[in-house]
Amino acid sequence: MTKYLVVITTLFIISCASTKETPVDTTKVHWLEPVPEGVLSYEIEFPKAKIFEVPASKLGTAEYWLKDALYLPGNSGTVKYFGQPDFECPALNKAYLLRANYLNGGTGHFDVSIKDRIVIVGHFSLGGGTIMHQSALVACLPVEPTHVFSDVSSAL
Repeated sequence: MTKYLVVITTLFIISCASTKETPVDTTKVHWLEPVPEGVLSYEIEFPKAKIFEVPASKLGTAEYWLKDALYLPGNSGTVKYFGQPDFECPALNKAYLLRANYLNGGTGHFDVSIKDRIVIVGHFSLGGGTIMHQSALVACLPVEPTHVFSDVSSAL
């Protein structure tokens, strides 16, 4: 019994010593730039009800539409096409299709913030990810953005 404990303990120590955090591969996807220094002070954070992620079945279309733009103005037809016919923007807001990044899908959530017409698309998830993935959101914004940045983080 002691012999097995020594072997198991040794294997555990070796695996812990050889485990290191893998850096995120940002070279694969240049879909959305990270937030530059000095911009990450949120002015308005939108409630989850005012955004939704484009479903996987329609992501190819969103990527095609956004191939040359960080965002596109939308309308009720855009919202319905991406699968949310009951989604409505509040008065004085307009729907926009936005690029979005994430590290670990299925365990997190998106949020959208805006400051001085700069939109920050955040994704926060559990579990480490090593490859940045791309997605798209429909968000209600009070003004047309001048730029869109990504703020992605995960917790182990």
